[in-house]
This record gives sequence, structure tokens and C-alpha cells, in this order.
Amino acid sequence: MKIVMLGNSVGLRIRPPSEYPNNKTYTQILRDEGHVTINLCKGRSLLQDITNNMDLILRECPDYYILNIGVTDLSSREIPLWYSDILHSKRSGIVRKINILIYEKFLKKIRRILVILRFKRSWVSEREYKDNLKYLIKRIKKETNAKIFIMPILSVTSRIEKELPGSKSRFEKINLWYESLNDNRVKVLTGIVREAGVVNPDGIHLNAEGHKEVASLILNEMGDWM
Repeated sequence: MKIVMLGNSVGLRIRPPSEYPNNKTYTQILRDEGHVTINLCKGRSLLQDITNNMDLILRECPDYYILNIGVTDLSSREIPLWYSDILHSKRSGIVRKINILIYEKFLKKIRRILVILRFKRSWVSEREYKDNLKYLIKRIKKETNAKIFIMPILSVTSRIEKELPGSKSRFEKINLWYESLNDNRVKVLTGIVREAGVVNPDGIHLNAEGHKEVASLILNEMGDWM
């Protein structure tokens, strides 16, 4: 089977970092099982970044898409997206260096306070996120024969919720909404929803065991879906 992964760094990284052979993401594990896997996940990727590149996504014509999305869009944020873009820009100018210094020395230390002052807003509203996801699914279903797996947003740890209050409840609401999208071409990987910190010790990214669990769940669901 040909499988394409779409999403953010959750589909790319293992935390804590592990050494071979325990450093394989679920993409690599699925590849070891004989499937053709294409990982289009990207760090800090928003759902809108994905929908803005539909030609790249649709031209792969896979049997399955796996959507590993949401945490970047819907986490409560201490700074607006445009400011984060400056901090993560690949350009090495004086403006970026000054802003990194301001963030690391001051803003990061009062992260929780800034989140609250910004009314616990995320970079993307829940309504916009839902609209973007429905658009993505509609395009995939219209222009390919692929089936779609949606990975729920993992439960955040108490550390993440303390730093970014409001994230947990927003994730839970979206995960419940995902279930309404289930049809003959869309399936939510509900089996990966676990107690916070079990498969995502840093509160966001999967550990090695988490990647193995996701790969196993996908393989089982693929077998049931065929």
C-alpha cells in the first residue's frame, strides 16, 4: 500500500531522542512492513499550510492519507503567529536575533501570563480549523480514491497545560468533533488516545513506544478496512 502522512512535527520526531533501532517513527515502521510511505509532515505546520499545497498532496495518489494535525493550530499561544514566524525564520538578520533574545530572556519566562492576557487564544480558531479540515477531506475524496486516517490530538501533560492553559479542553473538543467525520472513507484512530504522558512524555511528541503503537494501530485498521 502507498501511504502519505500529512501534519506537523508529531509525525516526524521521537521524544526523548532514541538510538537505532529504537529511533523509528511510525512512517519508518510502516515502510519496514513493506508499504510505500511518504512523510510530508513539517515542523510547526498548520492545517492551512497543508491545504495551500493541495497539488503536492493530491499528485501522490496514495491508498491512504494519515492526518497528524491540530496541535500547532489549536494550542493556546503566548505570542501571535507572525511573531513566531520571525523567531523561526531561516533568515539570520539583526531583527530576528534581537527578537529571539527578547523571547528567550523575557517572554518565555512569563509564558503562562502572556497566554492568559491573550485570552488563551490559539493561532487558528476552532471554526477555521474545522472548515480547513472539511475542505481538505472534501478535496481528497473528490480527486482521489484514498481513504483517510485522522490521528487525534494527544492528551497534553500537566506541564503543557500549565504553560499553555486552555489547550487541553480545546483538544478534547476537537477530538470529539472528529468522530462526526467518520464515514466509509474517513476513520479516526481513537485507539491511540491514552493518558497524558504515556506515549508523549514531552506533552506533544510520541516516544519510541508511541510510534510503534501508532504503526500497529494503523496496520490493524488497514486490515479491517480492506
